[in-house]
Amino acid sequence: MVGMECKNPEHRVRTIVEAELRALKRPVADDLINEELDILDRVINRGLRLMSGSDRDRVQAGNMVLSAQKRRAELLGLDAPKKVDLKDERQHDIPTSTVAAVVAQLAAELGEDEAGAGSPAADPAAGA
Repeated sequence: MVGMECKNPEHRVRTIVEAELRALKRPVADDLINEELDILDRVINRGLRLMSGSDRDRVQAGNMVLSAQKRRAELLGLDAPKKVDLKDERQHDIPTSTVAAVVAQLAAELGEDEAGAGSPAADPAAGA
């Protein structure tokens, strides 16, 4: 936002507040993820130690390790993205045009359009 002038002070304040909130949330989220990863490390290490036990212990330990590894991959985003089907509650396909309209509406509410904030297309006064 530095160096960018905004004609609408309300939009500028909103943009600054949203950026500050994102900046505050990121370290908290990072800390929580790191704590979760530490816990998963301990679970995996414990499971690996338990694999030297009886057959039943090995199966349970193996399942515990695999579950922890799956959770770790999800936290770190290591798996391929899941395909999301856009269906409404009646299980009908939602037309792409409807999704585009909703995205455009949300962008307008945030004060940005498809061209992006700060571009000539986004600021009609800039083109005049």
